[in-house]
Amino acid sequence: MRPFLLTVFAIFPLHADWIELFDGKSTNGWNPRAEVEQFEAINGELHLLSKTNVWVTSKIEMDDFEAELEVFLPKETGFNSGLAFRCSGAKGKPKGYQIEIDRKAPGGIYGIGLGGWLSKQKGILKEGKWNHFRVIAQGNRIETFVNGNPVADIREEKQLKGYFGIQHHGKGGVVKFRKIRARKLEPKTSTLEQPNILWIVAEDLSPALGCYGHPDARTPNLDAFAKESILFTHAFAAYPVCSPSRSCLITGMYPSTTGTGQMRSAFPLPQGVTGFPKYLREAGYHTTNNVKTDYNSADAERLTKTSWVESSSKAHWRTRKKGQPFFAIFNDMTTHQSRTMVWPYSVFIKEIQAELSPDEIHKPDKVRVPSYYPNTSLIRRELARFHDCVTVMDQNTGRILAELEKDGLTEDTIVFFYSDHGSGMPRHKRLLTDSGMRVPLMVRVPKKWQHLVPGSENRSSKNNKLVSFVDFAPTVLALCGIDAPAYMQGHNFLSQQNNREWIYGARDRVDEVFDCSRSVRNDRWLYIRNYHPFLGWNQPSVFSDLGEIRNEITNYSLNTRTRLSSEQTHYISPQRAPIEFYDCLADPENTRNLALEKLSPTQQVSLEKAQRALKRIRKKIRDVGCLPEGVMADLVEKNRESIADLARKGKLELDQVWNVADSVGGDSKSTLKFFGCNDPSINFWVINALKASSPNHKHKDDAFRYLGQTKSAEASIEAAAWLATESRYSKKAMKVLIDELENSSWPVALRACRAIELLGSQAKQAVPAMKKIYALNRHKKGDAALFLAFSSGAFLEKLNEKTEAWDFTPKR
Repeated sequence: MRPFLLTVFAIFPLHADWIELFDGKSTNGWNPRAEVEQFEAINGELHLLSKTNVWVTSKIEMDDFEAELEVFLPKETGFNSGLAFRCSGAKGKPKGYQIEIDRKAPGGIYGIGLGGWLSKQKGILKEGKWNHFRVIAQGNRIETFVNGNPVADIREEKQLKGYFGIQHHGKGGVVKFRKIRARKLEPKTSTLEQPNILWIVAEDLSPALGCYGHPDARTPNLDAFAKESILFTHAFAAYPVCSPSRSCLITGMYPSTTGTGQMRSAFPLPQGVTGFPKYLREAGYHTTNNVKTDYNSADAERLTKTSWVESSSKAHWRTRKKGQPFFAIFNDMTTHQSRTMVWPYSVFIKEIQAELSPDEIHKPDKVRVPSYYPNTSLIRRELARFHDCVTVMDQNTGRILAELEKDGLTEDTIVFFYSDHGSGMPRHKRLLTDSGMRVPLMVRVPKKWQHLVPGSENRSSKNNKLVSFVDFAPTVLALCGIDAPAYMQGHNFLSQQNNREWIYGARDRVDEVFDCSRSVRNDRWLYIRNYHPFLGWNQPSVFSDLGEIRNEITNYSLNTRTRLSSEQTHYISPQRAPIEFYDCLADPENTRNLALEKLSPTQQVSLEKAQRALKRIRKKIRDVGCLPEGVMADLVEKNRESIADLARKGKLELDQVWNVADSVGGDSKSTLKFFGCNDPSINFWVINALKASSPNHKHKDDAFRYLGQTKSAEASIEAAAWLATESRYSKKAMKVLIDELENSSWPVALRACRAIELLGSQAKQAVPAMKKIYALNRHKKGDAALFLAFSSGAFLEKLNEKTEAWDFTPKR
């Protein structure tokens, strides 16, 4: 446990006295359940040897307990033993759990008659020495430790009480035990006072606040809040879009690990992963969510049900029991992209701007225009609109803080304010630049709880440490005196001991728009690796394209009488550089890609360091984003396991797939040896590497021969999209794309649909098939249908076919 928790337990005793399960002198109290070769007490040690699998059980039963023992393992290979607990059954093999004592998975947890392996995490043994094993079981949580280091941390509730036992698997020599003891645990929440936690979450908001120095901000409530808080200057989302980032916030895991990086996907989470508020509920907290979930997983319903006492538009801390601590979230949609740019301007005036007085409304001719936008009257109007939304959000935040004050809870509550990613304006949301990833983050710690956050006594302080969304869940658990489960990938960012060198960012499919990019960011440098460089950052996107500002930017770029600046070209260009590298101190808007210039020695060293960091972190977290979405879906269905569990068990060749993906935009010759292999993911990246290489008819001929290989449908689609514009390939290429529209896997069908959409008038023969897709999906419920309708409808509209207009304005 952490030093903080040890201090708390010293003040508030939670344990009964230790009970010696082995007296050091005899085998009294222990009963072998099969014939053994040796079972005796020798010099304070309990020696056990058997030629068959045997359990030796104790009569002592416990439910919530802490147990420990020391073990000397025999040298023989194949040896296997364990400490069993919460066991039932009067003879033979018991039913219960066991901490493994062996060399394959020391510290792992096995369910005896309860499902087999529950965790194969491995501790580190000391060969030829005594090893210390420890188990803490409290409620449905089981933690194990080997030689003082945490190993497993699971939730398991099939059997919550029972006796202890030790085992010899019938292989190997004599195993020696000593100092076997246990003690009952009382509920942690019986005497431990805990803080309330309040999260106020704005949608789609970069640090466009007065307290962050933005010149157009009118945010008096948050500016005042900042004077009482720690203001973090380098906080970053996990993804530059909402649902992947929210999957990270609720689980404490990277979406790139869990397979939740594709927007509105439905892949299962890894075994044992749950929403972190569930642990707060188990510790006695009243948990409420008002109102957004959007957890981007097949387990979303389970996460919502187990995490929240209430999740609704009426959820509030006021529904808790008297004296009960709470964790409450309030999500504010006022700054969401729909309000700031997508709704018609007249609807914005009625629904948002009407909340402001004339003096609070921003004047278009006074706002600052970023260098990457054209300076037009419409763009100025839309920027003023964005800041009006921010001001209304600030007023809403003020009301929530006033309610907290009115209820007399300000001094009892630690308050977080942050947003789910960068603003929803063009060139912000969906990009891995700071405009898409950097978020405001302030944490107010009242005096009562400042001992939990060293340094928080300095109010109105700025903190420059790097903070990632993956850190939020373990931070809240730490504040509430709860150890984070081992599967979480972040740390308590409010601890002075915890600092990270890099932020890891990612972008995958968003709605109907396919992509794959990765980034790392430290306190100065931002490195972005684009794996589809032949596609620009400003790809067509139906929802975003409903905004007038997007059309203004696009039309401005198509006007031959205007000349785009280099800053504007970065966003509007139909292609991207495979590598982007920015000095965020000298270039805070990230518009000067140093990778396209001759680098100074310092820049070169920093770029290489960032490239190594990206590969290192990518490998460590087992980033599954190199797998096309259809391949991922097929693997999950066939194996009946989450994609993250398959990666953890080494069943996926992620390193090899990423190595081939890394050739995109670089040396494609090295990828040709993989051409036509049995791995559909590798084939996918081979095609993309060839597409991103210099024009080469031989490469196109190779890709043409590859078309139609059904076992690699997504690779075939990528090849067909590339070849369809050339007459000698187009007939077969278009047939592949049209055929794949009928693919039973909707991500594969969507990829084909998107390829046809981007081909536009060059794919006229696909009109009947696209009409069919559009008719089937335009009014069908579900995200898959929506995205197929988005893409097919956009294609048909380009070709002047009849479609229905999209309307996402509020219905009153």
